[in-house]
Amino acid sequence: MLGFPCNQFGAQEPGTDAEILEFATSKYDVTFPMTAKQKVIGPEAHPLYKWIAAEAGEAAAPKWNFHKYLIGKDGS
Repeated sequence: MLGFPCNQFGAQEPGTDAEILEFATSKYDVTFPMTAKQKVIGPEAHPLYKWIAAEAGEAAAPKWNFHKYLIGKDGS
C-alpha cells in the first residue's frame, strides 16, 4: 500500500509533505509509505495516474481523495 497525498479535491491537503505525513500518522495511525504530494488528475497528473487512465480509461481517474486501486504483480 502506498499513499499519494493530493490537494486537488476540496483543498483537503494544503500542507507540506511533512505536515501531511504527521497528520496522517498521528490522526489515522497510517503506517504505510506516503509519497510527496502529487497531482492525480489533469495534464500534470503523476505518471502512475496517467498510466492507470490509459489502461483502465478516464472513468478510472480519481474523483475524490481516498481513491484506491489494487494492482496485481502482473500489472493488471
